[in-house]
Amino acid sequence: MIETERMTFLDGNWWEFKKQLTVGAKRAMEAVLKSAFKVEVNEAGLPELKMDWEKADFDEATRVMILASTTAWSFGEVSPAIFNNIPQSQYEQVARRCNELYAPFPVSAKGN
Repeated sequence: MIETERMTFLDGNWWEFKKQLTVGAKRAMEAVLKSAFKVEVNEAGLPELKMDWEKADFDEATRVMILASTTAWSFGEVSPAIFNNIPQSQYEQVARRCNELYAPFPVSAKGN
């Protein structure tokens, strides 16, 4: 079983998440970013995977991966509906911590 970490906030709320990136969380993020990837042929005539940075929605990819990594929280049931009502400042603290834990695979391109 993957070890979890609990972050407690000043208002008493808490958020528990996996300390390692899981296959499911990574796949959730990749599904969001899938449309931003395209295959181009390089100078050697070989296919090369490129990212279309204009299409890449790193904010949504971050949200999906953080939700997939969440095991429990004090806000109620772990669900997208509850997730959308969590204080932004607390979400940002968790996102920063997951970025540290999941390196070198960053949670977001912005590092937030």
